[in-house]
Amino acid sequence: MWVPGGTFRMGSELAEYPEEGPVREVTVDGFWIDETPVTTIRFRRFVKRTGYVTVAERARTPRTTRISTRRCWSPARWCSPRPAARWT
Repeated sequence: MWVPGGTFRMGSELAEYPEEGPVREVTVDGFWIDETPVTTIRFRRFVKRTGYVTVAERARTPRTTRISTRRCWSPARWCSPRPAARWT
């Protein structure tokens, strides 16, 4: 089923999450969509035939952050056992 493109107002001034606001005008191109919802069985068939990998299944790229050696070791020193501590 073809859904024609158009312009609409999206968002909320009473947004609970930052990405929901503010209200703004958005234009989308037309697109095709199934007339009925995709069932789990149909989606599994699609994944099996195409090898599609969902966003949740994709490997995450670890974030790297540059920090100083002093900053890196500070938490380790803070939580290491202290000579005066009693561990009983």
